[in-house]
Amino acid sequence: MTIREEKASLRRVMRERLLSFGVDERQVGSEALAANVAASDAYRTCTAVLAFVSLPSEPDLRLLLDRAITEGKRVGLPVCRSDGTLRFHEVGPAWQEHMMKNRWGIAEPDPVSCPPVQLDGQGSSLVLVPGLAFSPRCGRLGRGKGFYDRFLAGKPAGMISIGVCFDFQIVADLPTEIHDVKLDAVITPSVRY
Repeated sequence: MTIREEKASLRRVMRERLLSFGVDERQVGSEALAANVAASDAYRTCTAVLAFVSLPSEPDLRLLLDRAITEGKRVGLPVCRSDGTLRFHEVGPAWQEHMMKNRWGIAEPDPVSCPPVQLDGQGSSLVLVPGLAFSPRCGRLGRGKGFYDRFLAGKPAGMISIGVCFDFQIVADLPTEIHDVKLDAVITPSVRY
C-alpha cells in the first residue's frame, strides 16, 4: 500500500470514528480539551491565538475562543483562499455574528468586517491546528487539501503550532510525506505531547 493509500484509509477510519462519537462525549471532550490547552505554557504566554471554527465532528473550540477574547488575547480565524492558502482574520466578542460559509460549507470570518491578523512580533502567537489524526511525535493527518501544511511551512518565527484533537485521534504510526509539516505539540482532552 502506498503512503497516499494509507492516508486515504486512515482518513476513512477517523471520519467514521468522529461521526460515531456521541454529542455528549464530544461536548465533555471539548471542554476538557479547552481546559488542557488553556493550562499550557504556550497558551498562557501568548498574546495572539489563531484557531479555527470547528466542523460538527471536530472538538468545539468556542469556549476557548471566547476565553481568549475575554483575556485580551487577539484571536484570528482562517479564511481558505482560492490560491490554496489560509489567511487569518481577527475576530472580537461577537465573532459568531461575523461568520459565513465557504465553498465547502465551513464557517469563516467575513473578510469585509474582520481585518486580517497582523502579527507584529511584539508578542508570542499560537496556532491551533485541526486534523483527522495525530501522532505522539506531533505528526498530523489533515483532510487532504494542504491548507495547513502550506501555512505551517511558512509560519512566522516564534509561532507555536499545536494540534488539537480527541484522545482516540492519536495513532502510533502516522503515514507522512515530505510536505507534511510536523507540529510543535499536540493536545487532547487528557494528554499533552
